[in-house]
Amino acid sequence: MKAKSTSIAAIAAAVVCIASVAPSGAQNYTEQQIAAQQQTFREAEAAAASGDFATAEAKARSLQRLRPGDPHVRNLLIRIARDKTAAAARSPWEGLLGGVSMSVDFDETTLEEVVDLVKRRAKEQSGRAPAFVFRKAELRDRLVSLKLDGVPLTAVLKYAGDLASVDFRYEKYAIMVTDRAEVAAPRTAPAREPAAEGLEAVPGLQSPVLLRPNDDRFSQ
Repeated sequence: MKAKSTSIAAIAAAVVCIASVAPSGAQNYTEQQIAAQQQTFREAEAAAASGDFATAEAKARSLQRLRPGDPHVRNLLIRIARDKTAAAARSPWEGLLGGVSMSVDFDETTLEEVVDLVKRRAKEQSGRAPAFVFRKAELRDRLVSLKLDGVPLTAVLKYAGDLASVDFRYEKYAIMVTDRAEVAAPRTAPAREPAAEGLEAVPGLQSPVLLRPNDDRFSQ
């Protein structure tokens, strides 16, 4: 799928700006509980960035039940809803497939068979199924071994695409299947300086942003 640079930049900025202050009257949690909540927060962000809005919202809602007044959880839910709406506007198929879940167990399964299964499942659950257009015939025969339990069809395509080195690009009338090897950087793009140690370059931002995976998202 095509990367959502704006959404990723916004999420990265939120990570940097989150303060370690809990709302007044918040329940006291153990360090292990706080660490688990931080991990759930990161997983919700990652799911939203990948287009798996059902998983992102479910994880964010679970945090909201634990911390109903936390502004960071509230803002995360707002971002998820905004990005979900934007994705549906770009292509009706992304929203449709994101609302249908299934479990899969692929063992050396061709990409064409994966796509056919996704189409059948979408048709069964919603009455509609998108057309898939393979830009190269050989992409149909790439093999995938993958086991997932109860995930949206968008996630099935994402992980299958990662294994087969293809991108599923959602367009208005169809889903395009393209070879990642053919995606080249723009020739006129200026060379980027390597990020300093401990820094990660975030698309859409002028300078690297300090990302601390273990930063406290919440405090007691």
